[in-house]
Amino acid sequence: MLKELQRDLGNEKKLIQDEITDRNQVIQQLKDTIQEINTLTASEQKYIKKEVKAHENSVRLQCQEKESELVEEKMLLRKRLNQERLAHQKIVEFLNHQRNALEKEIQEWMIRYEEDTEAKSVELEALKQKRSQDLDRFEELVVAYEALEKIVDEDKLVRAKEIEEQKRQQTYTAACVKIQRWFRKRKQLRTQQTAAKAPVKQAKAAKAKSKGKKK
Repeated sequence: MLKELQRDLGNEKKLIQDEITDRNQVIQQLKDTIQEINTLTASEQKYIKKEVKAHENSVRLQCQEKESELVEEKMLLRKRLNQERLAHQKIVEFLNHQRNALEKEIQEWMIRYEEDTEAKSVELEALKQKRSQDLDRFEELVVAYEALEKIVDEDKLVRAKEIEEQKRQQTYTAACVKIQRWFRKRKQLRTQQTAAKAPVKQAKAAKAKSKGKKK
């Protein structure tokens, strides 16, 4: 936009210069005409001078009007150019402000990124150490659990053997009691049988004895 205005202003300057050149040529032509008029008669010179003066005034007025228009247009272009320069300056200032703000934001972001990265690295290292410690602790717990499980299994075997031994002992004791009862009953039965047979034997003995006396 600024270059376009500068180009337009240059074109206007060239146009004004061309107008001035044309006006100078017209004036020179008028001077030449006046020079020719000087050679004419007085009446002709008077008439011609009047015509020339009228034409000169007309040309001068036209040139003045054109010059006024060009000056006004030049002022407008200069005013517009100043406005464009001011707008361009404002835009440059705004863009510089935006760039500075963006650079500051990027710098802050980079600092924050480095800090966050460092913090995450420290946190990751701490997690690795904790994981290593947890793995060691887990291995210790696994070993302790296996040892405890072994003890529990051994205790179960011992208790199972004890229970089996108790059952066997109870079975043995019950068998002994049954045998003892059987022997007691057997003994009582024999005693009863012996007691029952004693009178019979005595009777037989007495009978045999009485038979012997009779003989």
